[in-house]
Amino acid sequence: DLHVRSRRQRQMCIRDRIGIDYLPYEKAKLEREKRTEMIDRFFVMCGLCIVNIATFPSLYEVLANGGQPPPATFTGLLFCGLSFYLIYSLRKKLYFYALGEFIGICSNGFLFYSALGL
Repeated sequence: DLHVRSRRQRQMCIRDRIGIDYLPYEKAKLEREKRTEMIDRFFVMCGLCIVNIATFPSLYEVLANGGQPPPATFTGLLFCGLSFYLIYSLRKKLYFYALGEFIGICSNGFLFYSALGL
C-alpha cells in the first residue's frame, strides 16, 4: 500500500501508519492529564473546605455572641487570597468551587469589616 502513484498519497499513507502507532501514547497522555486534573481539583476542594471551616467559628462568635473578630490583617489576607481563587475558578469554569470561594469571601469580608470597626 506504500506503492501508490502520487507523492501526496504516499505521504498520507505514511502519516496514517504513524498515527495508528502513536494513538496509544496519546491516549495514555490524555489519561495522565485527566488524572492530574482530578488530583488538583481534590486539593483545591480540601483547601476550600479548610478555609471555610476555619472561618465559620469566628463568624459565629461575632454574629451570635458579639465577640471580637480576628485581626484585620488575617481576615483581609484571606479575603484577598480567596478572591484570587475565585478568579481562577471562574476562568476554569469551575462554578462549584467559585460558589465556595464566594461564601468564603463574604464571610471573611464581613469579619474584615468588623475588625476594622466600620
